Amino acid sequence: MTVESDKLVIQNIPYYEKGIKSLERISTADRQVILDRNTVYIVNEQSGKQYKVYVGETNNIQKRTLQHFKG
Repeated sequence: MTVESDKLVIQNIPYYEKGIKSLERISTADRQVILDRNTVYIVNEQSGKQYKVYVGETNNIQKRTLQHFKG
């Protein structure tokens, strides 16, 4: 399958180890873009009225997400 190089895919993925499995429920074309291209991701956490936000970029979102969980 050929992937359009300029295709933009935005997904809200639950931030826990099994959340990455939710990628299985999106279209094959979108999943291929997310998994085979560089990905910019945003992780946010709310504590009361305070937010912590982390923005990152990776070429392997599955591996990088698991690295975040391992600390």
